Parts: sequence; structure tokens; C-alpha cells
Amino acid sequence: MSFCTDLTANLAPTCAAIKKSGGIDKRMWLGKLSDVTAFTAGTGNQITAITFASMKGLITMTGKMEKNSFTAAGNVGENYTLRTHSVNFVAYYLTPADLAAIDDLIDQEQVFICYETNSGVIEMAGVNLSDNYDNFGLNVSAIDGGSGVAKLDASQLALTFTGDQENLQLVFNDTAAGAPGLAADIAYLDALITGV
Repeated sequence: MSFCTDLTANLAPTCAAIKKSGGIDKRMWLGKLSDVTAFTAGTGNQITAITFASMKGLITMTGKMEKNSFTAAGNVGENYTLRTHSVNFVAYYLTPADLAAIDDLIDQEQVFICYETNSGVIEMAGVNLSDNYDNFGLNVSAIDGGSGVAKLDASQLALTFTGDQENLQLVFNDTAAGAPGLAADIAYLDALITGV
């Protein structure tokens, strides 16, 4: 346990924080930490900009509503506590190309995922708030699913991306936008999409 950090803020949630909707949207953005040249940190657990190397960027993953999720857990060590980020994404497939794209996701290492919460905030999993962010990230740690047995059975693959970070999930805010907010944040991330 670390005793090197002072407590500097009270934890007093607003009514909006207490009553916010749970769950995340059906679409996510995924990037590789090795393709990022810089994250710009804001205040607290906030990222305000992502800079990629030339010809690199994000891809999108789209599933169905109320199927995807984010969870955090503590991984307590002797020196300090890591925060385990887990993102569950349900991937639907039909074609050989769909299966190949899922295989590509499974084989990636050190990725990060941005997702829209149902409360209207873009959060980021797999990003460490430090200059050594490329030492962290997420990897696929579990795959579950298949064809099912009966016609009404689920026929998709659930992918779990997991990794330890030194901080909880981050909030993405495009603070440079003329009209900041969720629409500006989504537009910012969409402009970084390179996959087709």
C-alpha cells in the first residue's frame, strides 16, 4: 500500500453522478498503444487529445445495445495497487471476413478502447496516465461463444479485453472543440478512424 500520496479532494458525488444511467453503447473505438505518439492529459482522469503516428488511428467495433460492458477491479500488490480494466465486447459474425477481423482483434496486444456510456460520456480503458503509457494496455484474455444449439440460441463471440493500469478508466473530452460535449467528442474520435 502506498502512503506517498496526499489526500487532496473530498468525494461527494453530485445527484447527476448518483443517478446516471449504467451500461455502454453498441459502438466502441479501438487503437493500439504502439501507434500513439502522445496522449494529452487534462485535469484529473481526463484525456483531451490523442496523437497517432502517420497512417495510424482507430478502428470501430459495433455490436448490439446492452451487450457490452466495462468493469474495474483492484489488483493489490506489495508496492501499490493496480486497477484492472476489463471491456467485454460481443462480436457478431456471418462472413469469412468477419471471422478474420475478429481473429485480428484477438491477436492484438496493448490496445486501448474508447466507449460511450449510456450517461453520455466517452470513457477510455487501457490507457495509463503517465509517460510510460505504452507499457500498459489491454489484451484479449477470454473468448466465449459459438453457434449455440437451438435456433433462438446466441450465435456470437464475447471477447474480454483485460489489462492492469495505474489509474481507473479515463474520460475523453475534446476541449479544443468550439462546442464541447458528447457530439464533439464522437466527431473527434471518428476523425481518427483509419480502418474501413
